[in-house]
Amino acid sequence: MERMGMKLRTSLQLSAVFPLVFAIAITLALRWWLGCEARSEWLDTVFLIAVGIIGLIMAAVILAYTRDILAKIRKLNEWTNSVLKGNLDTTVDPSPSDDEVGRLSEALRAMLAELKNAYASVHQEAATHKEKFLNEKRRADATLVATKQLSDSIARYRESQQEVMKKERMHVLDTVVKGLVHDFGDAIT
Repeated sequence: MERMGMKLRTSLQLSAVFPLVFAIAITLALRWWLGCEARSEWLDTVFLIAVGIIGLIMAAVILAYTRDILAKIRKLNEWTNSVLKGNLDTTVDPSPSDDEVGRLSEALRAMLAELKNAYASVHQEAATHKEKFLNEKRRADATLVATKQLSDSIARYRESQQEVMKKERMHVLDTVVKGLVHDFGDAIT
């Protein structure tokens, strides 16, 4: 990212040199043109100074404009780096303008607002799913407890049923033995 900034800064600064080169070219062309006719040192000097001043003014305007653009781009770069690091609440306030940087800034602001809305929506949906999951987990835990209690109840029921059958068998056996003893006693008598 820094390398791109260097290329942009260099190309913008080089574009400020163009008016100076243009001024020199016009001065040389005027010298040649005036050299063909009556050559005047005073007129050459005036043209050279005038074109040089115009070139310097153009270069100063270009440098001031590029400095302003570079400052706006630097602010946008810091802003996007902050957003990329996860700080969605970061804002940037380049001076409002209707140039490309201003439009880019507004587009990035709108994109960040949409990103915040989408993040909030996903966060809300995740919270809803988490709540549903916790409810299902509670139900599953309750079902597991109820199943264990039912299993324990069935086991106790089987044990008590076996105990009752065992007592019933013992009672029947006791009755049969008493009957046999009674019949054996009657037979002996």
